[in-house]
Amino acid sequence: MGPEILTLIYSLILCLVCTVSSGVSVCSTDGMSIRGGEYSLSNGSNVGSELLYHCPDGYYPYPKRMHRCLGHNRWSPSPSRRGSECRVMTCPDPSVLRNGEVSPVLLQYVVGDQTTYECHDGYAFAGSASRVCKSNGKWSGDTPICDHGSGHCRDPGVPPGAKRNGNMLDIGDRVTYECSLGLMLLGSKERICLEGGDWSGTEPVCYSKHYYDTPEEVSKYFSTSLENRLAISGLDDNTDGQQVQRSIQMRQGGKLHIYIALDNSGSISRDNFTVAKNCVKALINQISFFEVIPRYGILSFASEVNEIVDIFSPSSHSDMVLHNLNKVTYGKLNGTGSNLSRVFKKIHEKMAVFKKRNELEDTQQAIIMFTDGNVVVCKTNMGGSAEPTVIRIRNLMEEIHGKDWQKYLDIYVFGVGAEMNEEEINKLVSKKSSEKHFYKLRDDTKLTSLFKMIIDESNSVGLCGLSWDRDGDDSTSSKRQEYPWVVTISVEVGNEHSSCMGALVTPRFVLTAAHCFREKQIDRIKVKVFNQEDMTLEQKPIIHSEYDVFKKKDKGVSEFYDYDVALLKLNSDVQMSKYTRPICIPCTISSIRASGLHTSTTCKAQEEFLLNQNSVPARFMSEWKGQMYEKDVQIKLKEKRESCIKDAEEAEGIKNYKEAVTKNFLCTGGTEDKVEDVACKGDSGGALYLKNQKRRIQVGVISWGVKDLCMGNNIPKPLSTATTRDYHINLFRMQKFLKMHLGEKKNETNYEPLKFVD
Repeated sequence: MGPEILTLIYSLILCLVCTVSSGVSVCSTDGMSIRGGEYSLSNGSNVGSELLYHCPDGYYPYPKRMHRCLGHNRWSPSPSRRGSECRVMTCPDPSVLRNGEVSPVLLQYVVGDQTTYECHDGYAFAGSASRVCKSNGKWSGDTPICDHGSGHCRDPGVPPGAKRNGNMLDIGDRVTYECSLGLMLLGSKERICLEGGDWSGTEPVCYSKHYYDTPEEVSKYFSTSLENRLAISGLDDNTDGQQVQRSIQMRQGGKLHIYIALDNSGSISRDNFTVAKNCVKALINQISFFEVIPRYGILSFASEVNEIVDIFSPSSHSDMVLHNLNKVTYGKLNGTGSNLSRVFKKIHEKMAVFKKRNELEDTQQAIIMFTDGNVVVCKTNMGGSAEPTVIRIRNLMEEIHGKDWQKYLDIYVFGVGAEMNEEEINKLVSKKSSEKHFYKLRDDTKLTSLFKMIIDESNSVGLCGLSWDRDGDDSTSSKRQEYPWVVTISVEVGNEHSSCMGALVTPRFVLTAAHCFREKQIDRIKVKVFNQEDMTLEQKPIIHSEYDVFKKKDKGVSEFYDYDVALLKLNSDVQMSKYTRPICIPCTISSIRASGLHTSTTCKAQEEFLLNQNSVPARFMSEWKGQMYEKDVQIKLKEKRESCIKDAEEAEGIKNYKEAVTKNFLCTGGTEDKVEDVACKGDSGGALYLKNQKRRIQVGVISWGVKDLCMGNNIPKPLSTATTRDYHINLFRMQKFLKMHLGEKKNETNYEPLKFVD
């Protein structure tokens, strides 16, 4: 009996469940225990409740994992007379290695078994020389290959448990694969040797029905694949530590459409649906931190399709998507099976409209689906296989992009549910070399937390202002991810030295305060960057031309700090990493994107967007006894600005606050909104920044304060008094200076300039 017939029978049984009323008697759990494991019930012993068997890691339930209550004490499928048990997981037979030896040779390979591989004379070895059978039914490492080197393409190998037909390895030659009895083939059944020396499709694998992908595997492979669509440029590290160009790059100005579909049919448990929805929410949050701003189409489906977010809607941005997604509840759709065909038809219709509008020329398409792959066959909802519709989507992409169409389309499926139709899912997903598009998930709450970090941004070092919470990891390197732009500056004058903070704004420039360099005879300036040698300067500090500390001495201001900004140009670029990267500064293309605004946004519009309230929450970093602390303040604007700047007269040497505090200053501190943190003397030159999700945008440079409450205080974060205020240079007022030195210059070719907006 083929898998299609089994699926049909299973779906017909589910249809019977649809017709059973809630008044039918419940199901008894007598005799439903499992040796070596335990079970759970989704809805007690009521009709429709699912009984799920759970086994320890490295074991699987036999003969079935799930039973559904039909009423009248009937379960589907019926329990085995011999009872259920947890059996040890096995891995496919690795002895299929061609032109080499495998040891040891066993009748069966179970969790923990280790194998080694050697090639015959004249053959070059590739892959993993030693592999271990893992608890999820997979072999560790990569498929061993013994290659003679005589073909145009390298020998593609034979995965464990498989048989390969075809030995010719020249351009256009084909090889096909089939799996041993009891195993299913995922990946490409046929591969073609291409002109470039690669094989088409993706490497096939043979797995038992009980295999699954661990959350760590999902994070590793899906993040790499999806990042290719999100990063505008970048490199990836392979396992040998060599830099290799990623397979696909988003072009500058490229667009991304993401369709996400959630299976809400009766064959999906409430827990599975909740995990899937939470994963989608976490994923959307992560994508929102990248430069690419996608359009989303969100669907849920059973036998019918419910459109949660229309991709044509102007509000298909992340905030509105998450708002609508939160309103989606489990079990509100009709039917127990999944009409995958109807879902893909809906997506195809959307794509066809975009094509008619000529809006797909430079657009990546990503389809992400959570389903068990069990198609609906109830009554008139004869969905059948979705493969024909997926082929039409592929053909549409080929019409637009020609032979490169595969670069513009990715179909991912996350298999959820107790019983999955892996063969059907494998027909639908994309098959690309070195990428994985089908993930079979276990019921694992860890998956949601992993989706929160599924995009590894460490290679997207060109993105300014990325900052990541360390989630309880207190290691020094992990902490640095929270403030990767921070540098410390040491100024030596004779035997004395002073220190300031600074912010890395490009790999070559540090932004800080001008008053840090007020001494005319500075012997040495050192810039300390995390995990790198002290940086030296290419030239003297670049001080704003209008900075003059004694300019208003005759007007009752002993020290005047207007235009208190400076740039340090380093001798060489700082090496970028997830621990060391620039912060975003206003009125640049990168900060516009980090603000979630369209790239046509003007400098004034960005200021109005970011600084649009009477009190705007902001933060800055402060160093105390060698440790960094983040401090919270409120920037006082509009109606609240006057009372804030008026307290400047509390400072020594200031008789008229209107002379001391110009429109170029931002003001923080005090107690009216809440008791705020205050800056310490060594914080001068640091970044006052706004937090937009995981992006940080610097709006000010810490300049001076009414009083230093840190002197003699034995705590890292002393609190403000009612009149203790700090003043920061507003970077929106320093655009001419910043653009002159950080923007594009005709004769400057040794560093990457920032792109400013007007």
